[in-house]
Amino acid sequence: TREKLDKTEDREELPAARKEYEQAKAAFKATQAAMYMQPPEFKIDLIRFNYVDYQDKAAATIKDEQLQKYYDQNKKEFKLPLMFAPYDIVKGKILKKLEERRKQDKRKDIVTAKEVKDYYEKNKTKEFSLGEQYVPFSEAKKKIKDKLAAVEAKKLALRDAQIFTRESYRRTAIEGIDQHQAFKQYAAAEKRKIYPVDWFRGDATLVKGVGKEPALVKAVGEIHRETTPVSDAVAGARGSFVAFLKERKASRPS
Repeated sequence: TREKLDKTEDREELPAARKEYEQAKAAFKATQAAMYMQPPEFKIDLIRFNYVDYQDKAAATIKDEQLQKYYDQNKKEFKLPLMFAPYDIVKGKILKKLEERRKQDKRKDIVTAKEVKDYYEKNKTKEFSLGEQYVPFSEAKKKIKDKLAAVEAKKLALRDAQIFTRESYRRTAIEGIDQHQAFKQYAAAEKRKIYPVDWFRGDATLVKGVGKEPALVKAVGEIHRETTPVSDAVAGARGSFVAFLKERKASRPS
């Protein structure tokens, strides 16, 4: 763009070329500045709705018909490794088969044990497979129930987090109220433990005391204190969360 400006000879085109150059220059500077900016930092109070705490409640809602339906529709999950008739049981049959071939070929040499074993290994999939077999439904039920309950537990946890968020919005929106105190009082009334979380960055992949919860980090970054200091309900990897933003440090140059 600078080269284009230098080569512009037409006086009427010069202002437009200069404007284009200045815009490109400003965009370049903004990009460079962003590259060397530290992301914002946050300090929060956290309410956890751990999935594991909902597992038993969720399991109680799972009916046997659901288990059977899942088993029938996902039978591949319960397929056993391919099994074969034991060598000791079929080796006599193989020996007779190989001896028959000897007679047909008019050979008089004896069939060896190694030939019999080699034939078994080479042809066991085609001739000696016991067919597809599956873990019986009676044995698969517990695994299926745990899996379906885990899905339902996530729904229950998120539902409670959403209820907590809505009520927290309402209680912290009262004009002139101490928002943090209102949040803590509501948590106490609901018998929800508050977990203080110290400073973490907006690009954090790991939050101390919480773990890898990118959805939580994103939700905290989207809190607008002028509206409410409370996050949306967040469905995370290990649980659902509601955060109260206590402090925020804006982005700044490195």
